[in-house]
Amino acid sequence: MNEMPKHMHNTFWVDNEVSFTFAPQLLDPDMSKSLNLSDFAAFLKDNGFSVPRWNDPNNTDQRNLAEQSTRNATPHHPVFYAFPDLGIVMPQVPRGETSTLVAAFFQFEGPPDEHSSQQGDQVGHGPTDLSRTAVARLVNLVNEHQQTLYNGEERLKDGTQLGPIPIAGAGPNLCCGGSNGDPTRPVTTGCPLTPPIPVEADTEDASSPGLWPIQLPELPHELKKMTGDGVTVFVLDSLPSEGDMRRAASAGGEHNLLLLDLINNVTFTYPALPEILDRPGPQQTMTGKDIQGRAVGFRMPDHGLFVAGIIRDIAPNAHIECIRVLNDYCAGTVQILTGQLHSILDRIQYGDLQGRDVVINMSLEIPDDVDVKTSGIDLNLARLQLLAAIRSLSNRGVIFVASAGNEGDRRYMKPKGEHPNALYPAAYAYPLGKVEGVDNMIPVGAVDRERKITPYSCYPGTRGVSTYGGEVPTGFMNKETHMTEVDTRKIDAVIGVYTQLSYPALSIDDPEATYPVPNGHGWANWIGTSFATPIISAVVARALELRRRTPSLALEVQSTDAIIKYATKRTVSWTTSNGESSTGIPGPMVWAQQPRP
Repeated sequence: MNEMPKHMHNTFWVDNEVSFTFAPQLLDPDMSKSLNLSDFAAFLKDNGFSVPRWNDPNNTDQRNLAEQSTRNATPHHPVFYAFPDLGIVMPQVPRGETSTLVAAFFQFEGPPDEHSSQQGDQVGHGPTDLSRTAVARLVNLVNEHQQTLYNGEERLKDGTQLGPIPIAGAGPNLCCGGSNGDPTRPVTTGCPLTPPIPVEADTEDASSPGLWPIQLPELPHELKKMTGDGVTVFVLDSLPSEGDMRRAASAGGEHNLLLLDLINNVTFTYPALPEILDRPGPQQTMTGKDIQGRAVGFRMPDHGLFVAGIIRDIAPNAHIECIRVLNDYCAGTVQILTGQLHSILDRIQYGDLQGRDVVINMSLEIPDDVDVKTSGIDLNLARLQLLAAIRSLSNRGVIFVASAGNEGDRRYMKPKGEHPNALYPAAYAYPLGKVEGVDNMIPVGAVDRERKITPYSCYPGTRGVSTYGGEVPTGFMNKETHMTEVDTRKIDAVIGVYTQLSYPALSIDDPEATYPVPNGHGWANWIGTSFATPIISAVVARALELRRRTPSLALEVQSTDAIIKYATKRTVSWTTSNGESSTGIPGPMVWAQQPRP
């Protein structure tokens, strides 16, 4: 397996990029004027930082900019995304309710990173000196001066008075990944709980030839009849190449009808990703944990396809669009994610999604406060741009379903039996500091096949729900191959589609980084909140169809809280570990089960 590159700041954010969130009172067609970018650039230059020139970011046609920026995930910097109709109140913007936020991403030049004299020969930055990085110094500079910049009270060193700059906050261009590793190691936030594990049995063992259908025995009768028809479900995740999918489908044939169905009926989009993510090499950003919970890097392009297959299985008539926002190692950036959300918003406002029901599945995470605590960065300010994107879409009826995260994982000494709160973006369901939460965000936790809360799952909170995600298996060493294996007859995991020709080793100690697939049917076991999340996305798609088709039941599924209440009959009991420990907190659960070999 690949150990993570020892450049810790690279694994939490992009080295030479920052994000700024602006809160203009009015958005002029010439956005540079509305944001007073000339004075802002002067302030940055006065403090040793420079940013590239911009060309009237939105100029005369906002839609053209959105299309240009989001079809190519590596646009010329800076790039601006305007999110209107927010209706939020932020303490750092004293005028009251804010209607529009502009998320801007800049590349910058400035003083080099400051290295601690205690680092010796260490390359990059250890966990104690993130505040010395250029990114942290620039972000903290802007946030420390936010009020004087906003109020027009800032002066340059030569005494020049600057005009008001409607800056609301600054942050790094954070990395994100597919649902976090050991915080003592340099790991990009977000990854599955374990590597995928092959399903070794023939598919004749399945209850339906070529399928492993997920059953929801306790859904209300009316909801069971729905198929997600008329609903668009987006999967923002990793993706294998279309060539890999076609090859795997040909090999699997009638043994994997779900993969054939996905290829024929799902839309796959591959925006260009920046080199730091997509260019192979030792600096490529990675995620991953082995079966012992240690941070490693391994390829998992099938993560998003696995997720899409679960949705297709449960909501077969929903229109699914998979967008590759994470690389083959399940790592991405907030700029890519924000840009794709802006593209979806643009289609809802002006294009083919007008009037349609939309669900967005996000089986991914972004860094939390523990990850970057040594940077001094206020992550609540850094999270504003993604909040703007999610809230703007939520206010148009889009429902988000996001993995709560796997940070309850006891494999690296979490308190026994206690579950931390949901990570972002799922945590946008709850207040961000003093900014109210997003109504249409559903955090998802995981239970095992016995319907018990898994030790690894984060607590989805009072607005969340849990469902089947599987449990971490126990590994053993094969005495002949010296590779770690598990007893697949006893494994507790979700079964889904898999297209690669090899599997990642289960342990970083294994002599080989990969091992060949044992058969060609294209089915794998996988575990984590990443794979509980699409079960709920599919249930929501069914509920939205029910709301449209059955007016007499519309009130039963009118809101996300109502959908969860309508779809669940059982509760589970959570123990949380944030601040003072709390026990016996009830939370709703959707009972899902799947046949096993």
